[in-house]
Amino acid sequence: MPSKRELDNGTARMPRTLEAKKAPDCDTLTGRFVALERIDEARHAAGFERHLCGPSNASLWDYIPFGPPSDAARLMGVLRGTEESLGWIAFAIRDLASDEVTGTLSLMRVRPEHGSAEVGCVVFGQKLQRTRAATEAVYLLARHLFDTHRHDCQRREPRHRLVRHDRRGLGEA
Repeated sequence: MPSKRELDNGTARMPRTLEAKKAPDCDTLTGRFVALERIDEARHAAGFERHLCGPSNASLWDYIPFGPPSDAARLMGVLRGTEESLGWIAFAIRDLASDEVTGTLSLMRVRPEHGSAEVGCVVFGQKLQRTRAATEAVYLLARHLFDTHRHDCQRREPRHRLVRHDRRGLGEA
């Protein structure tokens, strides 16, 4: 942020604009407890059926804009539809110890031109809830996003050029 003096005398440097970025791209993110894998019906349908679908798992979908799905085929259809129509990037969460798919989450509202994305549609099956694996699943996706756009943070102004507010008004730090 330029100082009042810089704005008044016309010497202010305006912040740089963001360069257009590519959308985050990955097929698998692997951690210590879980792997996030782009959804694939052949590999994930059985786990979705067991841990996310049907009347016994209906409460998992209380705050999700669709669902509860009656079976894995319907869930896969909805996730594929959101990828095609809304640009979501859906992931299955595979527990590495048991090799079971126990949840799903998605990147939503991916806007490469703004360097932003939203993590949403997070559904953890009963087995995944309140575990280190659940925490790691969200961490892996967040780390991937920050690593993809890390150079934006490194381009900021050096600390000595930041403007601060003090009792006397605006001034340079």
